[in-house]
Amino acid sequence: MAPIVTTPGNTTSCTYTAVGTVTSKVTVSSATATGRGSTTVTVAAAPLLVAITTSNPTPAAGGFVSFTATVTSVGPIPATLQWEWDDEGDGTFEILIPSAANPNVRITSYGSTGVRIIKVRVTDTVTGRVTTGARSVTVLP
Repeated sequence: MAPIVTTPGNTTSCTYTAVGTVTSKVTVSSATATGRGSTTVTVAAAPLLVAITTSNPTPAAGGFVSFTATVTSVGPIPATLQWEWDDEGDGTFEILIPSAANPNVRITSYGSTGVRIIKVRVTDTVTGRVTTGARSVTVLP
């Protein structure tokens, strides 16, 4: 279970991709000295990932388009999740489905032409894990 490490400035963070106990180690070196430290980290829940698919990436204006959001994880996924949909892609999740199975389907329509973005935010209400995803479609006349 190798971490993904980032080091912006003097801060380091790690993202672990699986549930379990790991030892996190750090080594800091300068021109004159080296310091080492370690700690045990318990990763309680694997991250959730979400993908949004559509069978119609170029719907006609006024027509309906169906989006399917599917959650995956290297750890267990609960039977029900909280789903929030943002049909306009503006960051405001207008549709809340408090308890639904995976995958989740959203059917919507767009009244005007152009590129539209739909977003979904999925929450595991037991562990608090949250993931988001987005998908664009081009609405034709």
